[in-house]
Amino acid sequence: MKKFTRLLLVLFFAVSSLCAFPVATNETDSALTVYAASATPYGGTPLDVVQERIDFSYRTVDTYYNPYELPQYISSYTCGISAGGEIFGFYDRLYEELIPNHQGIIFRGKYLYGTQGSAVSKMYDELYVMMNATSDGVTIPGFISGVKAYASSKGRTASLDSAMKNNKLDSTQYKSAFKSDKLLSLFVDGFNIIVPGDIEEYDTYDYVTIYRNAGAHVMIAYGYKEISYFNEQNQCFRTDSYLYVNSGLSQPAFGLVRLNSHCTVDDGYITEVK
Repeated sequence: MKKFTRLLLVLFFAVSSLCAFPVATNETDSALTVYAASATPYGGTPLDVVQERIDFSYRTVDTYYNPYELPQYISSYTCGISAGGEIFGFYDRLYEELIPNHQGIIFRGKYLYGTQGSAVSKMYDELYVMMNATSDGVTIPGFISGVKAYASSKGRTASLDSAMKNNKLDSTQYKSAFKSDKLLSLFVDGFNIIVPGDIEEYDTYDYVTIYRNAGAHVMIAYGYKEISYFNEQNQCFRTDSYLYVNSGLSQPAFGLVRLNSHCTVDDGYITEVK
């Protein structure tokens, strides 16, 4: 049954997800890349599905994710606009003026984001203009300036600080950020999504199913998971680093991104609104 479900997901990706290719003349300059260069908001074209078995003597796991996770909104524009909306939906629970006439509720002790409606659509329309977006998507400078401009228009301040060190994501920075109620805006060119539950854990091995995608894409992360594998000599032979994200895909809306394989990170920014 589980394999059948995976097959359905692969078919769903193939039908509903389009590629988001960079259009920069200099491919090393991510600032010129247009993210989600597609008519749909979902971004990413499925390449293949990789299934991997990892054998070990024992493992250790370091993990944290924000219990508020992220709203499940998605815009009729491209993924950069959706990602910006997720940021403001996340912080709207603290500052209700960020999305006027839109509120979440507490249900059985858990915060539930308000349903997507006209207030969220209006926010997306404003972000589209402020990010200087086109039907092809957004650039990194456009995304950053648009998030800051939208926050300012609502009487708040947005900060987006680089999470990169030596051209790589700095895990120390994003781990600390998540625990401080901050988010990570992630810009990738080629990425993977692991459906919740598709890291199957057994006593002496893990079995991981990875959906690999092509294209330039924007995602918002709200947590991390780091798994270190050890052999019988107590030697760590492998560490896999994951981020909990709103994928920006139609399905699955939420998942994990493995950073150390099948993922090219162009840039990342610790993101906060206050």
